[in-house]
Amino acid sequence: MKLDVSLDLAKGPFEKELAVPFDVAEVTVAGEARKVEGPEEVSLHLVFDGSHLSVDGGCDCSVTYPCDRCLTDTVVDSPVEISLDFPVSDGHIQVTPDDPEDFVENGHIIDISAVIAEELLIGKPGKVLCRPDCKGICPVCGQNLNEGTCNCDRTVPDPRMQQFQDVFKKFKEVE
Repeated sequence: MKLDVSLDLAKGPFEKELAVPFDVAEVTVAGEARKVEGPEEVSLHLVFDGSHLSVDGGCDCSVTYPCDRCLTDTVVDSPVEISLDFPVSDGHIQVTPDDPEDFVENGHIIDISAVIAEELLIGKPGKVLCRPDCKGICPVCGQNLNEGTCNCDRTVPDPRMQQFQDVFKKFKEVE
């Protein structure tokens, strides 16, 4: 969803409300595409005072991530807040070459999809769980422990106790 503001900037100062179609279907996280669902439209509020263009708005999205314990696809609600401020000169949005934001094209087209995708990446939770009491997967056979149990021996001996276990084994051999 690209927003062309060239005609509006040429007219001079303005303030207006816009509804642009939501067209972000996926976002790439750690090299993997994640499904994104959102509203049909995103409401934006544009204000141009003659030297700065402000674009504000927001929407509620949901992104599908794998659970950090059991790898089950989990839908996470991610509210997106859009708040951009661009300097304007001679009817064009001014972007410096070292500006990391790739939101402006040709000095008058704002890529709202790129803004939403970046906000979704920034808003990704640190830990995604399918449910608070997720049991994860068996480290031996890979069984999802939320769906059932397995008969694997999952006891992991404490490596600090290895020397004591060696002593006990020696006593068993003597008897």
